[in-house]
Amino acid sequence: TCTLCPAGNFSKSSGVAGCAACPAGSYSETLGAAECTTCPAGSHSTAVGASNSTTCTSCPEESHSQSSGVAECPCPAGSYWKKVGASTSTICTLCPAGSYSASSGVAECAACPAGSYSAAVGASNSATCTPCSAGSYSTASGASTSSTCTPCLAGSYSSESGASNSTTCTLCP
Repeated sequence: TCTLCPAGNFSKSSGVAGCAACPAGSYSETLGAAECTTCPAGSHSTAVGASNSTTCTSCPEESHSQSSGVAECPCPAGSYWKKVGASTSTICTLCPAGSYSASSGVAECAACPAGSYSAAVGASNSATCTPCSAGSYSTASGASTSSTCTPCLAGSYSSESGASNSTTCTLCP
C-alpha cells in the first residue's frame, strides 16, 4: 500500500520507497506533496522538514535577500552573521576593527594579517589594513591599532613596511 508523505516532506516520483524532508528555506503544509514551497524573497528558514510557513521569518533590514527559498539571509560585505544568545536567530553584525569581509553572506570576518592593523569598523576589503611602518613589525593578526607595531630594537633598522616579525630588523653597520 502507498502512504502519503507527511507535512514537511515530499516525494517527486511515484513508486519510491520513502519521502524526503523539505530542505531549509522551504516547507510543505500538505500530505502527499510532490514538492516543497519556498519561503518568499525577503525571508529565510533554517528549519529542515518544516510543515508550515511560520518557519519563514523576515530577514534583517541590513541583509540582501532577493532570492526565495534561502536558509540564511546574506549580510552585506563588511558584516557577518552573528548568533543571538542560545537561540537560532542571527543578526548582521559589522566586522570589528582589525578585520574585514569582502563578500556578502559570510559567517565570520577575516583578520587583518600580522604586520598590519585597522581601526575601521565594518570594513569591506583588506585595503583598510594599514601596514606597520618601516622600522617596526607586528606578530599579531587582527590588530586594531598601530600600538601593536613594535619598533625595531635600538641599534637596528628595517626598511620593510608591513613586517610580521623581528627578523626584518637588521643591526646597524
